[in-house]
Amino acid sequence: EDFSPFDVNVVTDRSVFEATPRNRRMMCIFTPTDTAQPGSGGVAFLDSFSWNADDPCWGYNIGDGKQAGDIGLHEVGHTMGLEHDGRGATEYYEGHGSWGPIMGFSLGKPIAQWSLGEYSNASKYQNDLLIIAGNQNNFGFVPDDHGDTTNTATELEADGSGAVNASQNTGIVRTRDDIDLFSFLAEAGEATFTFNPHDVHPNLDIQARLLDTNGSEVVASNPTGLGASLTANLTPGLYFLEVQGAGSGTVDTGYSDYASLGQYSISGHYSVQTPQN
Repeated sequence: EDFSPFDVNVVTDRSVFEATPRNRRMMCIFTPTDTAQPGSGGVAFLDSFSWNADDPCWGYNIGDGKQAGDIGLHEVGHTMGLEHDGRGATEYYEGHGSWGPIMGFSLGKPIAQWSLGEYSNASKYQNDLLIIAGNQNNFGFVPDDHGDTTNTATELEADGSGAVNASQNTGIVRTRDDIDLFSFLAEAGEATFTFNPHDVHPNLDIQARLLDTNGSEVVASNPTGLGASLTANLTPGLYFLEVQGAGSGTVDTGYSDYASLGQYSISGHYSVQTPQN
């Protein structure tokens, strides 16, 4: 999920890895031994992702899948050019509240994000997202999947009864400036929508809005937690659902919208407008 904003594949299929050019791939090996770097949680060569070689990085698997995943992210981050996120004299910042920086020590935090060094007394101010998606790594951000204006909105998928299925209405918030819009035609009646981030270790804190045909806000939602929901009594007409990433608290108690990114789905129900002959 941490790599979902980027135009890369994350796989465990060796054949897919082997079919990719050497300067566009990186293998992270998970092992309970620490032979390559005794006493550490993992090891990697800095900037090695684009090397025309197969020098892997290593994650020493401790604890559960979340912890192993964060170690792997950290080490692959090094191969893409990222250095440690510390605070003051501490080399690995463990974060605060529910948040931790991936390039620090995020294993104990439910929300682990790429960082800009926005928190107080940060030791590094690397723009993690732009470095990962930079030219040196031979890939960028995933293509934008939904328009950000009412003229380019994606039509919301619903059945004849107005049921909106989460599996049919999905997207990715890929940058802090990415806004996704969905359009739908409604008859008079109550409409309700639920917006959920990815169900496995999400990073996206969703801010959702319902807009009228002129693009004016009808109702908005950005509650505590990562999901959002909207309910409104509608008059007949054209409406839009807007999805974007949001922050929580301050950069010293929570996080900004910088890396509030990732996959989401929309479900719900509204009264479908019947086409006129």
